Amino acid sequence: MTDEQYDDAWMPDLEAAARAGKDARPRMKETAEDRAAKAKALGSTGQRILEFIHRYEAEESDKIEAAARMKAVMEEAKGEGFNVKAIKKIIADRKRSPDEVREEEDTLRLYREAIGI
Repeated sequence: MTDEQYDDAWMPDLEAAARAGKDARPRMKETAEDRAAKAKALGSTGQRILEFIHRYEAEESDKIEAAARMKAVMEEAKGEGFNVKAIKKIIADRKRSPDEVREEEDTLRLYREAIGI
């Protein structure tokens, strides 16, 4: 069979496949060696992906446990009569530079004066 005859023989199938969004070219036969190489490659890749997933899930679990402990601390502070919102604001401010905190406080003071409070 010539190349032209081969193309003609496959053309209707290729056109139908193209309309269907598929590839109708004949596939090469997969050997046992091909399957073994593929399994080895996918196996090690799959194992590495699972390692990432397990590590992430462990961190997520730790995060949930930490959030529960932090909530308990705030409930304890509230139980002793402290303003939890103020404590959280101080915690947030401690994460910022003193200049940023001072600038925000100055802006708030200016705005409050402007509206008379």
